[in-house]
Amino acid sequence: MTEELEIKYNPKKVKEFWKKYHLTIVLLLLIPIFLAGHFRAYPYDLPISNSWAEQTINSNIQSQIQNNILQQYPTIDEQTFNNLVTQQTNLYLKENKAQIDIQKDQIAAQVKSYYQDESGQTYLLAIDPYHYYRQAENFLENGHVGDEIVDGKPLDNHMLAPNGVKVYNTLHPVLIATTHKISQIFGNDSLLKSTFIVPMIISMLAIIPCFFLGRRLGGNIAGTTAAVLLALSPAVLGRTPAGFSDTDAYNVLFPLLIIWLFFESLIAKNKKNKIILAAGAGLSTGIFAYAWYGWWYVFDIILAAMAIYLIFLIIKNKKKTLKENNTKRFILSSLVYIFSSLISIVLMTNISDIYLIVRGPLGSIFIKEAAHSSLWPNVYTTVAELNTASISGIINNLGGSILFALSIVGILLIFFKKKNREIRLKYFLTLAIWFAISLYASTKGMRFILLLVPPFVLGVGLLVSFLFIKLRKWINKDLGINKKFVTTIFIIALIVLTIPWIKDADAIAKNEVPSMNDAWYTSLTKIKQESQEDAIVNSWWDFGHWFKVVTDRAVTFDGATQDKPHAHWMGKVLLTSNKKEAIAILRMLDCGSNDAYDLTLEETKDPLLTKKIIDEIILEDKTKAKEILQKYVENPDKILEKTHCNPPENYFITSQDMVSKAGVWAHFGSWNFERSFAYNEVKSKSKQEAINSLKENLEYSQEEAESTYRQLNGINDIEANEWIAPYPSFGNEGNCQTQNNTVICSNGAKIYLNENIATVTTENGEIQIMAWRDDKQVYTAEEGTQDIVLAYIPSKSKTIFMHPDLLNSMFTELFYYEGKNLDNFELFDHQQGMNGFNIYTWKVKW
Repeated sequence: MTEELEIKYNPKKVKEFWKKYHLTIVLLLLIPIFLAGHFRAYPYDLPISNSWAEQTINSNIQSQIQNNILQQYPTIDEQTFNNLVTQQTNLYLKENKAQIDIQKDQIAAQVKSYYQDESGQTYLLAIDPYHYYRQAENFLENGHVGDEIVDGKPLDNHMLAPNGVKVYNTLHPVLIATTHKISQIFGNDSLLKSTFIVPMIISMLAIIPCFFLGRRLGGNIAGTTAAVLLALSPAVLGRTPAGFSDTDAYNVLFPLLIIWLFFESLIAKNKKNKIILAAGAGLSTGIFAYAWYGWWYVFDIILAAMAIYLIFLIIKNKKKTLKENNTKRFILSSLVYIFSSLISIVLMTNISDIYLIVRGPLGSIFIKEAAHSSLWPNVYTTVAELNTASISGIINNLGGSILFALSIVGILLIFFKKKNREIRLKYFLTLAIWFAISLYASTKGMRFILLLVPPFVLGVGLLVSFLFIKLRKWINKDLGINKKFVTTIFIIALIVLTIPWIKDADAIAKNEVPSMNDAWYTSLTKIKQESQEDAIVNSWWDFGHWFKVVTDRAVTFDGATQDKPHAHWMGKVLLTSNKKEAIAILRMLDCGSNDAYDLTLEETKDPLLTKKIIDEIILEDKTKAKEILQKYVENPDKILEKTHCNPPENYFITSQDMVSKAGVWAHFGSWNFERSFAYNEVKSKSKQEAINSLKENLEYSQEEAESTYRQLNGINDIEANEWIAPYPSFGNEGNCQTQNNTVICSNGAKIYLNENIATVTTENGEIQIMAWRDDKQVYTAEEGTQDIVLAYIPSKSKTIFMHPDLLNSMFTELFYYEGKNLDNFELFDHQQGMNGFNIYTWKVKW
């Protein structure tokens, strides 16, 4: 006979168990951690593919029904037509649901496959993650992030071909490699999978210091609110989902961790704990420096806050300041943090990084200068994620003006709360400076809005906590309602208020789709399989990291070397109409990168003269080039090795995305070095000195020099960029039909083939275009507008408007006319992806 097991419920013991193991805190912490992980995991399954499949099928069905109705009732009015289309579409979808669902699944599977590798793993979402993927791969194979050791230093021989770049281990690739080693224990053999999951893990870890920091400042409500908002923040989620394996997640985790540990050190009563916590904050600062070059801003925030607080103590206590125990404890925490930070930074990076404490803030101010003093253009002026943001734009990215204002109020409440005011002053100073500096940084670049999110959500959390405490006290005291009931209602209200954030997070996460796809992967894999190992891949810099990983070949420049003279040279290759010049520049780059310029500059000491020399000699044969060089340098052969060598195989890529980027690469390709010199002279010298320099170096007349000075004096960097070089761009494309020897296009273009005249239709009627072309020649007229020109592509029956400088450009010849008029570019591969995305790969015939 078995005895029944009797379970007795003892509320007291359950409560004791709950308290003993802090299960309330654990539960509150798990909620935001779950939210952070849930939405960041979307890219694994690419749920957007189901929506796309449904839209595609519905659109096709609706289009077919529309055609049928128009055939049956050609004179039908618009309202009746729309009603019939809606009715018949809904009926068809209902009656054929089972069949349509099968079609949806098939299309969705095809879409997913396009963005996934052969194993079904989604490609990394962005471009930069491939840089760290490759470094992690090297670290696993070589013990460092380079391909080889040269002069005792790791060298990445796939960057800035053919020279390579010295590289150093940093946290991100090392962490990816470590994650992969751990995952191998559980049967994972794909580094791509390991790279994919890292940002999601870091983002979930960031929830922990956010929760405890908020809890320290305002209790459980503040900690939970801040952590939930951090998990759902659009600014953070958009840059930290699984697959976006860049360094952005560290910029959230480490500031929170460092400031939390430092705050805990400030209030710790036990000296040993105080030192351990401050040292932990310092160690975290060192690890942050190992992860990201912008680590200095957190250190500077703490330093500034503590300096102001120390001044406050000196003013308050005067001569007794150093005798006060509170002051001694504060100074101990501060000194331990400072020295442990400096030691950690030196050990994990190098001693020169210490100077970033000062150089970092100064450098961030000038990051978008129009031109360097070297006269070369500043590529950072056109990097999308460094686009400046307005205060209103920043506020909208954070959730709107109401939440922004509430966050500021929440931070201010720390200062005005009477209890422990001196301790809270430290908190207030740190959060206020953190908020202000991050807000300023956000105006310098859209990507830096992410830095503002932690202090922002903490401010909101603090205000919510304050309101909760005040409301609960008032309702309980004046209305006599039970505190637990009030707490329950308040939590329900918070959940309801969070629903819009959850919906936004769902929408953002669903739209996270890789920019890498099967079309790109196929194109680049073919280069790897069919090229020599020393081959070089040329294109604009954006996708350089992809090229390095998939082709396993060196590239001219990439996202880690974008701010180099190569931007001008490659832009000029794409922009020039001189085929000889394009090949000459590619030869120079493949022979010695920008070494020819650098070596010549060492002897001439004149950037403007050096650029003129290089522009001249690359167009000449080796003998003539040597004659020219001998006028300026002692050893011309050393330079000619970098311009006139027998270059390796070269693969040149033109892709669909480069059409919309033309304004950027053509801007740098048309960079006017004389104008750059003039701008730098006016910017850096007094009026008379600048005028004298323009007359001496550019041979300006007195009148020209004075006019240039007046024009440039006081202009901003945006205006300076526009003055130095234009932004030639492509305009609207149009599909065309030919009727009676007249080409009529959807973008308003018309071409009268018999007269070889092209026009554009405007609000004022047809306006003649002075120059247009087809695949054979350029046609010009004596009258018409010169502002735009037109290219007609007969083989595709389409036209495209563009800036005059682009009409005969190498890019136009290669991408739109498929190299028909070029002898030195042989089509190696053509891939067309979804939505008609074209990728042309050319093999250069030297």
